[in-house]
Amino acid sequence: MCEMTRRERKKEATRLKIMETAIRLFKKHGFEQTTMNRISEEADVALGTLYNYFPSKEAIVGAYVGWVVADYREKNWPRVMELPSTYERFQFVLLIIAHWHEENKELSEIYISDLRNFYYGPNWEPVPKDGLEEGFTDIFKMGQEKGDVTDRFSSQTLARQLLGALYSATLHWLAESDGEPLKDRYLEVLDLFFKGCGRNDGVVSVSNLEVLYYMFF
Repeated sequence: MCEMTRRERKKEATRLKIMETAIRLFKKHGFEQTTMNRISEEADVALGTLYNYFPSKEAIVGAYVGWVVADYREKNWPRVMELPSTYERFQFVLLIIAHWHEENKELSEIYISDLRNFYYGPNWEPVPKDGLEEGFTDIFKMGQEKGDVTDRFSSQTLARQLLGALYSATLHWLAESDGEPLKDRYLEVLDLFFKGCGRNDGVVSVSNLEVLYYMFF
């Protein structure tokens, strides 16, 4: 990795200062009550400079989530990858993610209000915005190498499908007030993803599916 220049380090320091200031204000006063003007004043940067770094408050939240994921991966990923199975690696990671959402419910709602955050950046650039897709892909790839995950699908496809299911679970958790912990919903998704919902005595074969298709179309 190339070392940052002095100018790049200064820009990154300003970016982090803005982000940390904004998140502190969001948590103290609420997302809606915090304005870009207030963030500019508290961070001691010109309003124009703030908009050069972040076009909106939502963009700040997205960047913050990306920073949280990157920080976690840097500090804990080797320990995650040492766990004995793909299922256990995901179980460990999902408990951490669920805890963050539960502790930061308002930020969570802002973040997942746009599904693009789970796959792309704000301008649809084909790069994982928060690093989760990359991390999930790594876990599935290791599972394929060790033989406890099918190689019928690419590791990236598996990562994206699991992220989609987790997005749905998070969305329903935010919308419903039944008090069920998010971690329980995540573990249900994980069980469904790895164990499926079909019973051995109720599996429909491909040939039977073809018969059903021609019966209806």
